[in-house]
Amino acid sequence: MTIASETELYTACPICGSKELSDLYTVHDFTISECRKCTLVFVREKMTSETLGPFYEKHGYDYVYDDEKNQENLKFYYRRLKQVLNKRQKPGKVLDIGCNRGQFLDVMGEEWERYGTEFTKRWADEARAKYGEKNIHQGPLSTYDLEGKLFDVVTMLDVLDHCPQPVDDLKQVNRVLKKGGLVVVKVHNISCLYAQITKDQFYAISPPGHLFYFNKATLKESLKQAGFKVVSNMFIGHVLDLKTVPYRLARGAQSGFYFNAYQMLNKSPLGNMKIYKDLHDIITVLAVKETEA
Repeated sequence: MTIASETELYTACPICGSKELSDLYTVHDFTISECRKCTLVFVREKMTSETLGPFYEKHGYDYVYDDEKNQENLKFYYRRLKQVLNKRQKPGKVLDIGCNRGQFLDVMGEEWERYGTEFTKRWADEARAKYGEKNIHQGPLSTYDLEGKLFDVVTMLDVLDHCPQPVDDLKQVNRVLKKGGLVVVKVHNISCLYAQITKDQFYAISPPGHLFYFNKATLKESLKQAGFKVVSNMFIGHVLDLKTVPYRLARGAQSGFYFNAYQMLNKSPLGNMKIYKDLHDIITVLAVKETEA
């Protein structure tokens, strides 16, 4: 039995509630469906933190975030995002959901009061070593005792598409943001031309790691339901090592053509060659808190 075969299916869109659903693909035994009304693409099987636990224990390693040599590549995006934020917001309190070892917080600098949440203990411990026990929480935002603190900015970078209940998570963000505060969401864009061409082979379709596949419209609706108004959609390019391309195309598999190509490049200096990528496959959305969720 697989996780997918033992899991209850959605009978309505988890964002808009429509029952007009179409099954598009089967990937890793999971059903990828689309809502014909709001265009949300999502994993039809209902996942929870408990059902996902064994998957992340087995497949939790991601060299893009875990390899020390790749950290400078990550910071390319983070630095550009910081420039965007500094133009909109005076430095204040920032909370990074899913902060890993604190790479984005590092880039934000000492002018910001920095906080984060992280599920994985080893990364939470690394971030705590830099920012303190009270500033880094291991676990979901809903269990973080912030002692009444409210934030100027909350970021969810490569996080929302992993969440089993994304609107509920956005409502938790709303709870800890100041009125007029800014939430930043970065996810893959299922409506980009590359995704339309590659269909079920789009590298981001990798269940159960990614559960939801957003575009501008479905992000706007999700944020609206959580009390936010979108103020900006942008495509910020990334720098990555050449070996990252087959790694991502392998979509979490530990064998096969793409993973073998990654392993070969990982042993070669050629694999560390830097390339710039902006296929509009990753979207960054900024939204302000308008109402309480």
